[in-house]
Amino acid sequence: MNELTNILLVSIALSMDTFSVALSIGTLRLRKIDKLIFTLLVGLFHFLMPYFGNMLGTTLISIFKINAHHLLGGLLLILGIRCYIETKETNDFISLNIISIILLAISVSLDSFTTGIGIKAISKHIMVAMLLFSIISSLFTITGFKISNIAKNKLGDKTRIISIGMLITLGGYYLCQ
Repeated sequence: MNELTNILLVSIALSMDTFSVALSIGTLRLRKIDKLIFTLLVGLFHFLMPYFGNMLGTTLISIFKINAHHLLGGLLLILGIRCYIETKETNDFISLNIISIILLAISVSLDSFTTGIGIKAISKHIMVAMLLFSIISSLFTITGFKISNIAKNKLGDKTRIISIGMLITLGGYYLCQ
């Protein structure tokens, strides 16, 4: 395989988490600004994380023993429970605070950090790879939100229940990895 194909395949693989999270939280009644901020942060973190991973290398991973899947799982469970509580209290739009949005965007981008450690094995053109990681992950996030909007229009308020179930299921799945 050529270098561009490798970068694209890795970009798609790194973007699957953000797609599933966007699909899940997109069925909630989130404000458009929250979706926009999340999408921009996912793109930014998918650009920066490989850079930091490349710079810091395996030393940081061995010191802190970060498990990206467990962190993401915990955050998704907390988000699912919080959304369940909020849907019981109100039918208005659910507003994620900026800290929740940042933590969620970081958690779906942590795989990019570990990819950055070995990014030189994928590509000699690290900046091109990082840019593609960012663009593809942003596109996958937007796609997840768009598909969730279609589902929301067809299923109405049932999508909130489905979304909460998806968040809790995804959270459990990532915690078990």
